Amino acid sequence: MHIPIIPVPAAVQPGPQTAQWILDQITTYPETYDQSRWRPKTYCGTTYCVAGWAAFLQPQKLDELWPENQHETAAEAIAHILTGMHTLGIDEYTARYLFDASRKADEVMSALKELANGDPVTIPDYVEEGIHLQATIAELQRWH
Repeated sequence: MHIPIIPVPAAVQPGPQTAQWILDQITTYPETYDQSRWRPKTYCGTTYCVAGWAAFLQPQKLDELWPENQHETAAEAIAHILTGMHTLGIDEYTARYLFDASRKADEVMSALKELANGDPVTIPDYVEEGIHLQATIAELQRWH
């Protein structure tokens, strides 16, 4: 199965340009987005979350952090998170909000629009205290 992908610029710059590309990809082909799936399996139809699309744009960065021949582990999740952080130019706090698997699509789109405009992500007060990943990036990095 082939997943449709909008044209990728020859040199995607980390930060706003990446956020705009991901936003355009998700709004053009919403069927290619699933916030609960970060693992890239486009050859068989699996979709990407925001971190997965960011990693798609920077495969060399992902390869640095996660060699393809390794088995799926928490370290693979770290590689996608860290690649997404690098590619979008965001800090860990913003990544915890944006990459959370339970984040609603409208919240993700709003955050991507802010990033595409070069603005910081506005994290609503009601979720600020509840931002979480299964473990912190630092804890996961110890496993890698």
